[in-house]
Amino acid sequence: RAGSARSFEGSAGAPVDFNVHYRRGNDVAYPVKANQQRDGKGRFTATAAEDYCWMWTARGPTKVTGKLGPEE
Repeated sequence: RAGSARSFEGSAGAPVDFNVHYRRGNDVAYPVKANQQRDGKGRFTATAAEDYCWMWTARGPTKVTGKLGPEE
């Protein structure tokens, strides 16, 4: 829902790309995007009622650990 918030954090053995995105038809919007990071954390507040996807992408084999906090 619009206005809901979640904390997030992640760590990886090698740099990874991270994003929060949603789709509207053929369009993809990225409210959060961070490339080539090993560690990161933050807080995301939805500006629209959408189905958000939280994605960590590694360019090669590595361990990735991600954690989402409860919806606030």
